Amino acid sequence: MGWHMQKKWKWVISFIVLMMIGIGSWVVFQQKKTQQLEAQLAELTASSKRLQKKITAFQDAENPAFVSETMTREAADSVLQASRDALARTDQLKIAEHSRFAKQKQSLVKAFQDCQHQLATLKEKQLAATRVQELFNGQPLADKHFVPEAAVREQVTLADVKNLRTEAETLPDDAFRAVIDQALSSAELQVGTSEEIQQILSQTISDDSVVQSLPRVERDHLRELIGYIRNESLQEQFLVQLSMINQQSEPAEQQVVALTFDDGPNDSSTVKILDILKKYKVKATFFVLGSMAEKYPAVLKRINDDGHEIGNHSYAHSNLSVMTDKEIQKDITQTNELIAKHSGQQPGLLRPPYGAFNQKVVQAVPGMRLALWDIDTLDWQVRNGKKIVEKVEQHVKNGDIILMHDIHKTTANGVEPLIKMLIKKGYTFRTVSQL
Repeated sequence: MGWHMQKKWKWVISFIVLMMIGIGSWVVFQQKKTQQLEAQLAELTASSKRLQKKITAFQDAENPAFVSETMTREAADSVLQASRDALARTDQLKIAEHSRFAKQKQSLVKAFQDCQHQLATLKEKQLAATRVQELFNGQPLADKHFVPEAAVREQVTLADVKNLRTEAETLPDDAFRAVIDQALSSAELQVGTSEEIQQILSQTISDDSVVQSLPRVERDHLRELIGYIRNESLQEQFLVQLSMINQQSEPAEQQVVALTFDDGPNDSSTVKILDILKKYKVKATFFVLGSMAEKYPAVLKRINDDGHEIGNHSYAHSNLSVMTDKEIQKDITQTNELIAKHSGQQPGLLRPPYGAFNQKVVQAVPGMRLALWDIDTLDWQVRNGKKIVEKVEQHVKNGDIILMHDIHKTTANGVEPLIKMLIKKGYTFRTVSQL
């Protein structure tokens, strides 16, 4: 019996030892598994932080609602793919629902999902900014603001803007969205206004001719609409057509001015002025010097061929009022002959240099009349195109004769903005003899 008991205890002890070994192995296995899981979670947590750091770098430092200029589509796609891979690895972790690691896994899943959402939003913003820029000529967004002067491209339609508006509605309601909305509102106004103007003009002008006059109220409305256009070339096109309409309106309703140019011609600034006048279909009066007519006969001929009026400004810009009767007559006659020879036009107007005249000057050449001015732009003195425009804008009224000098480059630079300003104010253009 003792032997049997001894044998039984041996089996019990062996079983216990085996159980302890098994339990120990299981504990070691679980510890190892836990350590591996902790390492994986730690690596994924670090990955989440790295991804978030990169996403933060993709946002503007001062205003996270905006996309940083350093973010590229390729970089964003790379981070997006990394977050997807990390989310897939997190999903593959086998963690029991009630495990102490369950909440950590859930947090990581949410973190990687948030990364993907943030990246998707940033890419949408970047695309929206690109699409908005494509609507405009130049850069419409600067310093996290919309540039009010930004001009919409001519090819853009109202449907293009509305489609982009629909896409923009999916963006978060933040500062970036507000800027995009400003840009789209400006684009809608410009394009919608342009389409309305084109509709009016299509019923009024055909083959570069006015086929239907517009009442003054409608002309004023058209002028107001053109003021909303930021695209310079498109606005110029509309202003040319508005000028044509103004010229065909009832004389009693017209506000008129005469642009005059002294001391030319030459082959540089005079030519530039002629190009601008032709562009806007404006006729002007050129008071030329006989000496310049001799020097630039081809330019003088073009002045006549373009339909402008040519007046006499003496031969060499001498003060006629201090000359003798014969000297005055010789000077004026010589200049008239040169003008007629090189242009084919016989001058009927005399503008004495410095505006200096007396009875001798008035009586020197029968049939010619004096032509002075109402607004002296002092362009020879200020040499600034912008100041020329400002001076005229401050003083202009119906029937005014405006004095400029076509020999100055700065005057040539100011002629186009001057014409545009006058058209916007409702003025049409006449030669001095037509006033």
